[in-house]
Amino acid sequence: MDNNELSYKILRLIQQSEQTTPTLTKIPAHFYDQLQKYLHELSTIVSNETNLQKQKLYQEELKNTEKIGQHIYEQREKKIVQAALSKVRSATPDLQQLLPEEQDLFNKLVTEITNARINILTPAQTQIKNTPEPPTKNTSDPITQKENTNPILRITQDIPCFVGTDMINYSLRKDDVLTVPPEMAATLVKQNVAKSIK
Repeated sequence: MDNNELSYKILRLIQQSEQTTPTLTKIPAHFYDQLQKYLHELSTIVSNETNLQKQKLYQEELKNTEKIGQHIYEQREKKIVQAALSKVRSATPDLQQLLPEEQDLFNKLVTEITNARINILTPAQTQIKNTPEPPTKNTSDPITQKENTNPILRITQDIPCFVGTDMINYSLRKDDVLTVPPEMAATLVKQNVAKSIK
């Protein structure tokens, strides 16, 4: 569906596809802009129509179109939230059909969920015995370390496996030394599970 313009029929097809497919379906690259343009055109038609009977029909079409557009977004929104949860839990969700604005939403969700897991779970780790997997981030490459300008931290207590704001899996032990993105470093230091050594 790469149409330059939307129609009520196309919107209904997209709605049905999103309802019956577990993953995001392919929709026009500028779908949300096209949707707003279509709604604006319908609203203009309603305002300019002088025949009361036709105006009522156009108003009904406008109302139904708004509902369909919202339903399509909510269906996709739910799938994006599920994909973000899967990513945080180390899965590999299918993101091929994300639109640019949806990709931004996905990235923000992953960051917020990751930070929430650190904030909520970390204080209890001294009471829980963990058997985390080794870190998947390789910090031993001297060339990488030389070019890396991120903060350097020393971990002060064991932290369970989580996905960082850089989309890398981390599983950290006390006294580990590594570099992480600034926003992630700030969260770890704030939670008193790491100290900056740079």
